[in-house]
Amino acid sequence: MTIQTSQGRELFSKLEWELIESSFAPVVEMFPRSGLKSRLDRAKKYHRDSTDLVSLQHSESRKRTTRRKTELYAAAIARFEAALNSVDLTENAQSAPKSVRKSGVVEKSRTLNMDAVREHADRELKSRKSEVLSALAVHGEQQAQKSGARHIQSHTASVNRRQQGRRDSKNR
Repeated sequence: MTIQTSQGRELFSKLEWELIESSFAPVVEMFPRSGLKSRLDRAKKYHRDSTDLVSLQHSESRKRTTRRKTELYAAAIARFEAALNSVDLTENAQSAPKSVRKSGVVEKSRTLNMDAVREHADRELKSRKSEVLSALAVHGEQQAQKSGARHIQSHTASVNRRQQGRRDSKNR
């Protein structure tokens, strides 16, 4: 289940959204085991809280929104658990036979994987930034069309001062 950034910011608080966003692929693979465990615990707490909140709410629209949050927390929990399992598998691979450890195969593959993860995270960050910038440009154009402005006006302050000067001189 995917969620757009704009939808996530509407549903979640800033801290909750950061937690959800950190559960996605390139970022979640960089956390150590302790970081994954703490994020998993926090996601489980938020999931419990939102599940309990549904029964207390009266409005159907609020219940629908809270259920959506609950589903997204469940998906984040699944991603954190999968990442935690992969970290456990990696730690088990480190306890490989001495002949494999001495050859450095495990360490080399780990550094290659981390480099690939960093490159992927950089590419995704750039694409997200470009999406945000293009969305801001579209929003700016829409606002200009609503107001009827055709272009950016310059020296508007001096025009107002001249007109005020003319009005002041008429009353003398």
